[in-house]
Amino acid sequence: MSDENTLRRLSRILRQRLRERVNPPAGGTPTAGASAESRGEKETTVPASLQPSSGLTQAAAKLAGLRRGWAQERADSVANPIRSEKAQGPVVPLHEAVPGEVTKNVYGYFYRITRPIGELYEDATQIVQRLQRVFTRFPPRPELASFMRTPPERVLFLDIETTGLGNTPLFLIGVAYLQDRDLLTDLFLARDYSEERAVLGHLSELLPRFQALVTFNGATFDLPYIRNRQRHYGLPSLSVPFHLDLLPLARRRWQFGNCKLQTLERYVCGRVRTDDVPSAEIPAVYRRFVATGDGRLLQPIVYHNARDIVTLVELLTALAE
Repeated sequence: MSDENTLRRLSRILRQRLRERVNPPAGGTPTAGASAESRGEKETTVPASLQPSSGLTQAAAKLAGLRRGWAQERADSVANPIRSEKAQGPVVPLHEAVPGEVTKNVYGYFYRITRPIGELYEDATQIVQRLQRVFTRFPPRPELASFMRTPPERVLFLDIETTGLGNTPLFLIGVAYLQDRDLLTDLFLARDYSEERAVLGHLSELLPRFQALVTFNGATFDLPYIRNRQRHYGLPSLSVPFHLDLLPLARRRWQFGNCKLQTLERYVCGRVRTDDVPSAEIPAVYRRFVATGDGRLLQPIVYHNARDIVTLVELLTALAE
């Protein structure tokens, strides 16, 4: 008998024995000396070498659990081999992998990462100059006339990263704004699930400084998601003075087969990402960071979010020019 057939037969026997213990016959629990015939069952002849003991049953259950864990780990590794490899070896603290500062507000602690976009793109100066120039365009495009009355330094660009698509925690809110003739990306990170409340609270404290908010699909996704999480914590709902969602405008202006942000980034902004973490993988990578504390896992996510925000800036400029 082959090893595979032996394992299959043993598996059937184990399942049968477990069913007998969990669901005894209606007549009561059989005694140790009761025969299969007296219980109204067909007796199964099991070779002595395959007789399962209680220890073997426990081992089989443990093996099944290990197999599930191995399968999930292998799936994560296959889906993202680069980041799986980076997660091996000694754990790198977050502050070494992603420089930032621990920040406190009335809601708790979170991690803040502030960078000028010059650390992302060599043409940062041109990006900033184009953004400032479109606010002086007269007359503005009709679909942007109301928005263009806002001073450029009072405009906030926003994008979020979440642990799923339902009402699950968000862990990163990224914004960008003009300051001292430079464009800054400002990211608010929850290092674990307990810091989400402080991240949400900081956004509520920051937003009143601005007169307009710019998002991509924010009317359908980002803002409802933020407000759902605020309700979860009993926080006041986010108040947005003026919201410009670029997605409907982009759909009317451009046809590239789809209107995904990175598609527009490729064909409108002329940028192609070659080392990006796919959005669908971000929740799993973040959960691994929470479990391990390895800051290297967050490097591609932070970079992904910052580039998304800068793409919002460039799309607004292209729509307004």
